[in-house]
Parts: sequence; structure tokens; C-alpha cells
Amino acid sequence: MINDTQPGCVIKFFEKKYVDKFINEGELHFSQLGYFIDLENDGDVIADAFEGSRILNLDAANSDIFVSINGKKIDFCEGDTIRIVSVPQWVREKGILSLINLDLIEDFDCIDYDDSRNQYTLKKSVINDLNRLSDNKKRIPVMIDAQKFLQKLDSNFSKYHAEFKNVHYYSDKIEENISLKEFKQKSMETLFLKRDQYAYQREARIGLKSIFETDFKRHSEPRLPSTAQINH
Repeated sequence: MINDTQPGCVIKFFEKKYVDKFINEGELHFSQLGYFIDLENDGDVIADAFEGSRILNLDAANSDIFVSINGKKIDFCEGDTIRIVSVPQWVREKGILSLINLDLIEDFDCIDYDDSRNQYTLKKSVINDLNRLSDNKKRIPVMIDAQKFLQKLDSNFSKYHAEFKNVHYYSDKIEENISLKEFKQKSMETLFLKRDQYAYQREARIGLKSIFETDFKRHSEPRLPSTAQINH
């Protein structure tokens, strides 16, 4: 398994019915990314409808793009943007496992230390964010020994068939969240992109690749965007 991320304090939120299965049998459930994309429409706290998407925010007033309705060209004003969202079907079908990856420096306060040990406590803001993720205590947090967990995954996945990485959070107003060149060279990167309104989740993911996938040439970007949105 490819691992470019240093695991910290790793937490997995489970629905109550899955907790015992994980603790006693080590059972984990990977979900297709499309499942989480569709969840946001139902008001779920963890889901981002733009997950796995390539986002372009175009300056409508200063670009070569135009929009017409019934043959009439729409005039744009300074500051208007056109958002193009592309979500290839093969991205929706990728399997992911979501985890919380807490950083010792960013997410903890050192409250006591001496020559032999340091004592840390979670920051209040982090506790509040974890409470949000529990979805009113419907999800149960379980702490995981990160090193042993990744070693176990390594023994079950070929190096190039799974990847562990922190999610990268990007601004809604960014011109593009991933360039076309990057998308072609590293198409799996879209699995680890999320809008910054979800940064409180401190998420890391394990993304599953198809065992038959070796490079981008197996897929192609859609010629037409999945959705387009005009913002005034």
C-alpha cells in the first residue's frame, strides 16, 4: 500500500452495529465514493457533494465562454463566475475508507512533561469537532493503533492497489482544485480532495484502486461537465 502520510492519533467513527465486528474481528467496510457524494443531498454531516470532482471556477466576464438561452446571449458582470464540476463515473465507483488523523502538534496541548514522558490532552476545538462527527452520538469513535493498522493493510493489499493519505481541503473560490495535467498524471488524487468547509473533519483516507488499473489511459475525462453553475 502506498503511504505518503504520517499517521498520528487515528480514529474511526462507526455506526453502532459495526463496532463489535471491528473490535472483535477487525471487519472494515469500504464504501464507493459515490455513496458519500449522494449523502450530502440527504443532509449528512460527513458528506461533500463535490467529492471526487474536478472543479473549475471561471471568470465569466473575462473568458471566452458564453451562455445563451433560447438563442439570446447572457451578459455577465464583473465578479460573475461559472463553476464547472466534472465527476467521472469511474471516480464514483472507487472504494474509500474514511478515518480521522489527529496531529500531535496541531490538535493536542501538552499539559505536563518531564525527562521521561509528556502528557497531552485534546484541544477543546478538536473535541467539539469530533462531537459534530458523531452526528448526535449516532456514530461511535474507536481509537486505532495506526502503525499496526497500516501494517495489517499492507499485508492484505498490493503496494499499488491502495493508498493512505490525508484529505486536502480547498477553497470554494479556487480557480481549479486540480489541474488537467495533474488529473491525467495522478487521477487518484481526486479521491483525496474536499471543500474547506469540511476541514474540521481532519480526514485521512484509504483509497482503493482497481487491480487492473495502471495509469490514466484506462479512463478518460468526460467531454461535457457533469454540472455547471453560474454564480452572481
